[in-house]
Amino acid sequence: MNICVLDIGTTSTRGIVYDEKMVMIGSHQVRTGPVYLDSVRVEQNPDIWEKAINEIFAVLRQNKVTYSAIVVTAQRSSVIPVDSEGKALADAVMWQDKRTEAYCRSLDQYEDVVYARTGLRIRPIYAAPKMAWFMDNRKSIHKRVWKYMVIPDYIIYLLTGEAVTDHTYGNRTLLMDMEKCRWDEELLDIFHLDEKYLCRLIEPGSLCGFTREGIPVYSAGGDQQCSALGLGVMKSGDAEITHGTGSFLMAGTDSPVYDSSRKISCNVSAVPGKYLLEASVMTTGILYDWFRENFYEGMPDYERINSDVIQSQPGAGGVIMLPHFQGSGSPDWNVDAKGIFFNLSLKTKRRDMARAVLEGIAVEVDRSIHRVEELAGDIKYITVSGGLSALKEFNQLQADIYNKEIVSYGDSQATAAGAWISCSVSAGLYKSFEEAADIAAGSRQKNSFLPCRENRECYEAVKRHSNSLYSALKDHGIYSEFKEEENINGNQGRER
Repeated sequence: MNICVLDIGTTSTRGIVYDEKMVMIGSHQVRTGPVYLDSVRVEQNPDIWEKAINEIFAVLRQNKVTYSAIVVTAQRSSVIPVDSEGKALADAVMWQDKRTEAYCRSLDQYEDVVYARTGLRIRPIYAAPKMAWFMDNRKSIHKRVWKYMVIPDYIIYLLTGEAVTDHTYGNRTLLMDMEKCRWDEELLDIFHLDEKYLCRLIEPGSLCGFTREGIPVYSAGGDQQCSALGLGVMKSGDAEITHGTGSFLMAGTDSPVYDSSRKISCNVSAVPGKYLLEASVMTTGILYDWFRENFYEGMPDYERINSDVIQSQPGAGGVIMLPHFQGSGSPDWNVDAKGIFFNLSLKTKRRDMARAVLEGIAVEVDRSIHRVEELAGDIKYITVSGGLSALKEFNQLQADIYNKEIVSYGDSQATAAGAWISCSVSAGLYKSFEEAADIAAGSRQKNSFLPCRENRECYEAVKRHSNSLYSALKDHGIYSEFKEEENINGNQGRER
């Protein structure tokens, strides 16, 4: 049985066909990156995903790659208003978009209620504030809305004509009770939204419908949940980090775990009945790309920047980088935070700045690891995936900074692997997630990185200096002074 995984990420859409042993027999990738209109607004034309999927299917046909099931996994919180004919009424407001910041702050009084029901804080990253923004600021669009869909809902509708969303996406709207897995009336009232605008909830792994050709289509769950599943995170004590556009730490738990300080999120897992503690850094892989594009002009590949990282020594020549180029995610959730390179001097080399980018990312993740362990117990080792994990030097500095064993499987397709595991169980190819996960792990090469004692003192200083720098900027109101004054309600949400 061949399974076609559709993996809709932030910057690209991939179609990968695996056989029953999770051996890849065909693939195609299309760039589908969002548009950063300014430091606040991030949008995308929904047509790009339909075109990308059609191109993927066409290439697979040309290469005579066949499949008997399709499974969808995608980014989780970008919102598309859709009319009764299934047509997008406006560009998608993407998950990184921050236009609802003031609106979210106006709901501070409901933080306790929302977190207790969803495991999430009221933040611009989630879907409900974006839906409410359309309702309040684009009334002509809202009047025509049949459903507010996140990207996987839209893709599944295009494939099957069914308006469904699985629990992993419902959780990220701020409108679903995480334990009961149903739309919650009180949460809907808080955001002044009607349930009629939402898709029908289903379990992750569910059969959603069939294509015109009769091929079954399944929803595996959100990309980060699938990445966790693909890396074997199915129970308490398991943990992984996916380094994509942003970086996401996922730690398994057998029941919901709520953080009294609300710094760490809790999500529904791609494994029905399980949960995941989640922490996120907003800009990581995309920050490495930004540095490469702006400091390595005319060098389109990664060979030179990766070489520079290796040549720079641990500690990056004293350079400290804070990766808050789209605000700070977990554990502080500070949308006003800005990126910074600190302690530059005339002896600073480009290679030191390149390494500082990666060290800054790992230091930021490390802050969340400590909080997750306080909530759910010790993590013995962490499995990593995503584009940055292809660089061995980055995996080693992660081991040194986290002081934990880092395991990498040598590829960046953990999300696709998780989707394949989910579908192979749902379609009856394997009896359990554990059995399918063993097959998936056996198809990949395992690499392990252990902490280096010689680097521990250096990185403890880097962590201490990074935390002190961030605290000084935040506590003295520096971020607020540089906050841009934009009319975020006057020219956003382009009607189609």
